[in-house]
This record gives sequence, C-alpha cells and structure tokens, in this order.
Amino acid sequence: MQIAEANRHGKETSQDGVLKVPLAILTLQERIAEKQSDIKELAIFGVSSETGEPKALGFSNQGEAEKLQGDIAKLTEEREYLMGILSAIEEIFESYGLTPCSMEQLSNRHTEVINRPTAIAFKINGLLRRLMDNHRGITLPEIWANPEIMALEIERGRLILAGDQEATILIALKDELLGLVNREVDAMVRGVMRPGRETLNPATVAAMEGGYDELLSEPSEEKLNDMEAGLV
Repeated sequence: MQIAEANRHGKETSQDGVLKVPLAILTLQERIAEKQSDIKELAIFGVSSETGEPKALGFSNQGEAEKLQGDIAKLTEEREYLMGILSAIEEIFESYGLTPCSMEQLSNRHTEVINRPTAIAFKINGLLRRLMDNHRGITLPEIWANPEIMALEIERGRLILAGDQEATILIALKDELLGLVNREVDAMVRGVMRPGRETLNPATVAAMEGGYDELLSEPSEEKLNDMEAGLV
C-alpha cells in the first residue's frame, strides 16, 4: 500500500499488475470520504432539549442523502473485496519469504539474476585477451590454470546455479500473482480508476465473458441448417 501511495500519480503504477490493486483501494477510500463529506453538508443540526448537545435532526435533501448512502455502501463493498485481494497478495509474497513489491520490480530482479553470469563472462573474456596479448606463447592449460580466471569461473558457475534457482522462484511468484489478479479483478480495478464508468463486480464480468465466448464460438451444424432454411 505504501509503494502505491508514494507512486500513485505515475502511469506505471496504474498499469502494474500488483500496484493497481492498492491504488484502486486508495481511490475508493477518497471517494468514500468525499461522499461522507457531502452527506454532512446535507445534515440539519439542532440542539437536544435534554442534553443541550448538537443533534442531527435530518437532511435538507433526504433523497440525495439516501443516494449518497447507497453509493458509500457500494464503494465500501468494492473496497473490502479489493482489500481481500491485497491481503492475498501479501500472503503470497510472505510464502516466498519476500517483501511485497511491484510487478515491475520482480521483472527487473529476474533480469538482474539472469544477467549476473554474463557480467562475469565478460570479465573472463577481457582477462583472457590480456593474457594472450601479454604472453603470445601461452597455452590453453596455462590460461585455465590462471588463479584469477579459475576464481571467476567458479563464481560464474555459482551465479548460474543460484540464478536458476532464484529465477524459478520469481517466475512461480509472478504466476501466482497473475492468477490472483485475474481478468475479473482487473475489470473492477479499471472500473474504479475510470470515473463515470460502471464498476463491474467479478460475477458480472464472468457472466459477460461467458456471453462473449458464446458469440465468438462456431455455430453448430443445427444452427447452420436453420440459417440456410431461413429460420434464423
């Protein structure tokens, strides 16, 4: 949540597979606060005859107040749903022993891990060239027996093994996150981040996708026969 709040105005945050969830939660919290403020402005206050304390007597526009209360209930329901998704995201990171971060950071980490042995290989190549330039008659056994080259080769082998293991973990982590923040969740987040458009809950999105699948599917032989007969 802190990462999304610190980078909430960046385009990358709203498109990031992880950060877009807490960003949507922050947006919902702001909208809920705005509507609560609007309700307060509609409230009519008086003084209690019993206690002398300020007391809400009603609203200047009861219909508008009820609409705002309905909006708040809907926004609160969406926020609680996304809070559940965010908790699940944090649990996934915890299960891998990692601190929650953006999907971009995971991708950068994966690239860094994969490229570490390559950086060592460039060092070895540079050292080989220097040895061959400085010792024209040097043999391959002498080259590979060089202590510095041997140390670099050992380090490169270690990085390859460790990199393969870490890369496998990072890929598995990203796959779990992508499975959690699926199309239904993405549709809700997009609805939240685009004011004026209806926010669809996961059940509605799933039903719509089922309808699209039906439209895109190949017509059955029976339907084709009906079409040829002019029945459809």
